[in-house]
Amino acid sequence: MDDASEGERILAQTASLFAASGDLGTLDLLRAVQRVDFEQTDDGFVTESNWHDYYWAAVFYVEEIDRPAFTTDVLTHVQPTLTEVCKQNSRSAVDRIVVRPVLPEPAADWRQALVPAATRATGVAENRITEVTRRRIIDMLKLSGLSWYGALTDAEFLERIYDLGKLPSTDSRFETAEGDIYQHRFNNDDWQEDWIFTDIRFDLLRGSDDTFLRFLAEMVHPVVRPDTKEVEHLLEFFNEALGRDSYSIAAVDRISGFPIYAGRRIPVASPASLTARDR
Repeated sequence: MDDASEGERILAQTASLFAASGDLGTLDLLRAVQRVDFEQTDDGFVTESNWHDYYWAAVFYVEEIDRPAFTTDVLTHVQPTLTEVCKQNSRSAVDRIVVRPVLPEPAADWRQALVPAATRATGVAENRITEVTRRRIIDMLKLSGLSWYGALTDAEFLERIYDLGKLPSTDSRFETAEGDIYQHRFNNDDWQEDWIFTDIRFDLLRGSDDTFLRFLAEMVHPVVRPDTKEVEHLLEFFNEALGRDSYSIAAVDRISGFPIYAGRRIPVASPASLTARDR
């Protein structure tokens, strides 16, 4: 059995044990692991006989957005079960778990791929933000009377996330999305305010979690929405809805004293919270 197959087998068996015990919180976290590798690492300690101590680490590779969920408490909770599964699969037991971001597979034409992440076509992991959650947020936005593009125009807002010059047009008179957006939102003004939520080019209802979270985070960026009361209102609803899928829109930086937000996995603080929910 090769390393990848061994890691997948061990990860699957570990997840099965937590599922059987009703530990749905841990199971939800393990779903975020793209793969598990094992490495022998020198911990830097040297005995009097000049013997180095080594340990086996299980390396959980996860998407960057999921890393906040794997706190020390969570890893301590998972390790004994993972260690026992390793032993039963005739491999060295693991002494600790390390979490690292999974790197994308290199593109054949990688030089051309060196463009902003928001414009780069990459493989999309399985979504964890459900259509139910997305529809709740979209319906709330439609009813709230708050424009999704804030103080900007539609095109100005979308250019912060997408390369409109590379997306196709739905109007045969134009070559790109940039052209038809200007035509129908400014020249003709014959698209409804909420057109973005049904436009398949942007696919906010079923597209990647990362893009959906980026869209929401840009909605509360201080450049887009300078009204702090509106920001607070949107954040409260976004996070109430996203929390059901273990995500949030959280402050990650500041500009001119105002917070900048991004999508983040909600961390689990202690093993006590890793139990079956809504029994």
